[in-house]
Amino acid sequence: SLTLDMMGRPHGDQGYTPFLDELASRGLFFPQSFANGRRSIEGIAALVGGVPALMTEPFISSPYATNTFYGLGTVLASQGYSSAFYHGGENGTMYFDQFMRSAGVQRYYGAREYPESKDHDGTWGIWDVPFLQKMVDDLKTLRPPFAATVFTLSSHNPFKVPAEFTNRFPKGTSEIHEVMGYADEALRGFFARAELEPWYKDTLFIVTGDHTYRPVRARYQDELGQFRVPLFFFHPQIKKWPELDLQKPVQHIDVLPSILDFLGVNFQSQNLMGRSVFRQGDRYVVLQSDGFYTLVSKGHTLTMDSKNQVRLYELQDPLAAAPPQPVIELDLPEIRDDLLHKLKATRQYFSEGLWDNRLYFPSGR
Repeated sequence: SLTLDMMGRPHGDQGYTPFLDELASRGLFFPQSFANGRRSIEGIAALVGGVPALMTEPFISSPYATNTFYGLGTVLASQGYSSAFYHGGENGTMYFDQFMRSAGVQRYYGAREYPESKDHDGTWGIWDVPFLQKMVDDLKTLRPPFAATVFTLSSHNPFKVPAEFTNRFPKGTSEIHEVMGYADEALRGFFARAELEPWYKDTLFIVTGDHTYRPVRARYQDELGQFRVPLFFFHPQIKKWPELDLQKPVQHIDVLPSILDFLGVNFQSQNLMGRSVFRQGDRYVVLQSDGFYTLVSKGHTLTMDSKNQVRLYELQDPLAAAPPQPVIELDLPEIRDDLLHKLKATRQYFSEGLWDNRLYFPSGR
């Protein structure tokens, strides 16, 4: 539930995630970054499986979940990596444990594996602070090199923090702000412990939100604001990242090919919908919510509603110092037609890929 508008430093103010702000400033931060879905079950499929949420039913719970796909665990196992997924929720939540097996992730660590029942929040599972501390301990049991994913828990309804953390974080203007401060503190504690481990200096860290939660800043009160999440890459030994156009749009399904690119891995089959953030060239993102499609390119957004009505707008920078400008439809036929072609091609590639079980090129069927 980490919406970009919760961060402070990128917006030039305080925000609710001081540790994330500091970490992002030391890494490769993309201001035009988007979640591929609106729900956790969609976010995990995009991040770990590389499958966007371009249909009304989540991929994880759809009939297509048995299709051939190459998840994070599968592609990195080919390079000798062990893998694990950490989630403090009850085992079986949103089919995460089942999906991780399909994605080739070798170890699932949930509330059932966590040894201390006293750390349960009484609603969803294990509080973030103790769970992330335990995760550092458990990572010692993984055979290196390893890839690990953690899906934090506490920033969900009913938005509580442990008694010992009461009044430690700003209440803010939304019910989630205080608990997001707690989640940020949990990640600070994780990194404080991780820095002491021998694997830390050789590790690429990727931080994002699985989806958004009711943004409050004025410039996020639009369709795109419902998808804007932070996405940044941090490596302890990299002080200067490659020269990239950081204003180009990136998305969750870009994470998996970015990892492979960073490691220099050329896997046998590729889902062509995602693209490494480290590659130059044309980029665009396609988003879907209740049959409403949005394509985001550098500088423009194209929308298509359920009646196939198409509109073109200027893409605004959410971190711009100037107040947001009124959204006005643009009459630029050449740009409109080009983006519409890309939107239709993406929808066709995805739908035919699922239907024919040929989402990868060359076909992994």
